Amino acid sequence: MVISMVTHRENQRWVQDFAIASSGWNSLHPEIEGRMEEIGFKHPDITRVFEGVKSTQHWPKALVRTALENEKKALYYEKRGFDLSARDLYVRAMLLFDKAQYSYYRDDFRKKGFHDKMLACFQRAAKITSENTGVRIEQVKLKFEGSRIYGVMYTPPTRGPHDCVLMIPGMDSTKEELFQPYLRYYLPHGLAAITFDGPGQGESLLNGCKVTLDNHEKASSAFVEYALSKDSIRKVAVYGNSMGSYWATRAAAHDKRLKACATALGCYANMNTIFNKAQPNFKANFMFMAGYEDEARFDAEFAPRMSLQAAVKKRTCPYLMMHGEFDELSPLDETIRLYEAANSPKELWIFADEFHSLGGVGQEVFSLSASWLSNALKGRVRSDHEKLVYMKRNGEFIEDSAGPDWWNPT
Repeated sequence: MVISMVTHRENQRWVQDFAIASSGWNSLHPEIEGRMEEIGFKHPDITRVFEGVKSTQHWPKALVRTALENEKKALYYEKRGFDLSARDLYVRAMLLFDKAQYSYYRDDFRKKGFHDKMLACFQRAAKITSENTGVRIEQVKLKFEGSRIYGVMYTPPTRGPHDCVLMIPGMDSTKEELFQPYLRYYLPHGLAAITFDGPGQGESLLNGCKVTLDNHEKASSAFVEYALSKDSIRKVAVYGNSMGSYWATRAAAHDKRLKACATALGCYANMNTIFNKAQPNFKANFMFMAGYEDEARFDAEFAPRMSLQAAVKKRTCPYLMMHGEFDELSPLDETIRLYEAANSPKELWIFADEFHSLGGVGQEVFSLSASWLSNALKGRVRSDHEKLVYMKRNGEFIEDSAGPDWWNPT
């Protein structure tokens, strides 16, 4: 069934079409290409996709075309026995299919078809990785609220027990996007991980599980329970980026078994900016994720109640926030106010001249989150810990103040 749902914000999509035709992917978020390459997209693929794209309608076709090219190469390389070369091409195809399915904010055969192709490429990449590295990669499917929620568990090849991190993707992302960041940044710390599609996300959404105001943190608890049921797992923490930062903060307040929480690309402010001032696809997508077709109802019943103020005061575990100075979805002053309200060991990094995607510091953000959580799980974050860092692009930094120095010129 195809649901037709047009929001007031979607009527402004022509502005986004113009921006994409002019600036490509970076029109969605300034410098986002840096972050996309960090999770596994390759520059030639990005160039190939956007060389002829003039509108959001054209975008999925270009993504699928480029994904199929990479998949064909992967199949050939795998047939020849060049497994790791094939694996890398499967990852490239997977990420492109993933972005193609995101282009549809409703039940649609194309969304499911592109998602199925993405999963198939992921499964091939995961199988090759396990066979060549010893990392155990397990598909996880849990019963939840009359439906199912889906995750992937990664366990290091070294002897356990291991600490584990729940990794929550953003609103426009899926669990598969965190495949390469886990292998590159979390595995070297000896951390296990569960990346998962919560209610309203990815595979869970496609199988009928919608997000409500409070069920995402309950889904996190279900995966905490699953992780701790294994003898190989010792402690569990949570990491979330973009809208995942919102859900991770709520999860840490809801479940005291989570021993640390790291967040980045924060959705720390009230949701008026992201739903009523940012690019229109965010609101249309989230309404689909939550099962709303009536925009007025969504505006009255859901969006105004998405505050983190209560959750951040309930959290007791160590808490890391990483944020761009000019984040277009969460203003810096509101982010600082949320940090100040936190009642726990806490740390806030502001990256100067960065936007929501933190594209210029993508490597640092993933690396810092893994290192910080590893330290926290080992008890290396004191109960009275408070740290503010304003990091400039030139390597200079200011500690003990998250406010940019230009706010108070001398």
